[in-house]
Amino acid sequence: MPDVAKGSYRAEGTDGTVKLPWAWAPRMNLGRARLRYQGDTLYLTSADFQVYESGSLELDGEMSVKGEGYIFNGNLRDVACAEILPESWRQRLSGQVKADFTVEGSKLSPKVSGNVVLADGVLTALPLLDSLSAYADTTRFRRIALQEGKTDFEWQDGALALRNLVFSSEGLVRLEGTLRVDARKNLDGRFRLGLVPGILARIPGAETEVFRRGERGLLWTDLHITGTVDHPEEDLSKRLVDAAGLRMFEILPETGEKVLKFTKEVIGQDLEAHLQKGGQILDQGKTVIEGAKGVVEGVGEVIDIFGGSKKEKKDE
Repeated sequence: MPDVAKGSYRAEGTDGTVKLPWAWAPRMNLGRARLRYQGDTLYLTSADFQVYESGSLELDGEMSVKGEGYIFNGNLRDVACAEILPESWRQRLSGQVKADFTVEGSKLSPKVSGNVVLADGVLTALPLLDSLSAYADTTRFRRIALQEGKTDFEWQDGALALRNLVFSSEGLVRLEGTLRVDARKNLDGRFRLGLVPGILARIPGAETEVFRRGERGLLWTDLHITGTVDHPEEDLSKRLVDAAGLRMFEILPETGEKVLKFTKEVIGQDLEAHLQKGGQILDQGKTVIEGAKGVVEGVGEVIDIFGGSKKEKKDE
């Protein structure tokens, strides 16, 4: 119907379903939407949707009808991790997701930015956590309840940047930092990792040479993630074994083989000689790196979902 200003109109819609042409986008059940048109601009005053099983989505924004750009703000609430994560991650991460985001479009590529918060999060069955449990000789890392999980994000041209990322489990571990994944899936992650004292006490030198006492009563160290989504690399394993040297290995009485403590991975003479000379180690972190690979591959699948690179639905 015509609005107050000349040449302006307003409209209202209720009920109905919005279906977007991407496999990753959920069916959106409309509650109520209010729109206004004036001066070649379409304004979405407000719109609310029910998404997934029990989630809600609120949108507002504006769009040029001449194709000169658009901007929309969104608020997503009460969505279970299992509803949006790839199948390989549904048994590994649980909790409720909420997000505030902005989508900006122009003649250039669109940009999506905002923040994500995970409530009641639980991490379990991760290869990396299992490896850390083995090194620390504890089961505390096999299931981690997160008191805090959040990050700011920005996605454009297939590249994703995570800033102010925090994962924290009180009395156990805290991870803080940033992660960039470029369009070719190259990684550059720079983190601070904090552990409660005593976790790595069985690894000689870990809590005195690699980690340092800091805030929150934790022991802290820097962690650098490089490589690619398919072949990630991290620098912590090398520093742990460098600090411990030959003290990280033991001889099995029944076979006489030399193995890496806790994981019982057999080492060769070349690695032993390398350690005795005090050189840098190339292969000793294999177990942890392989575990990290599974984690980052899962992150890559999540990135694909937000980036819209999944195959489009054939029937739409």
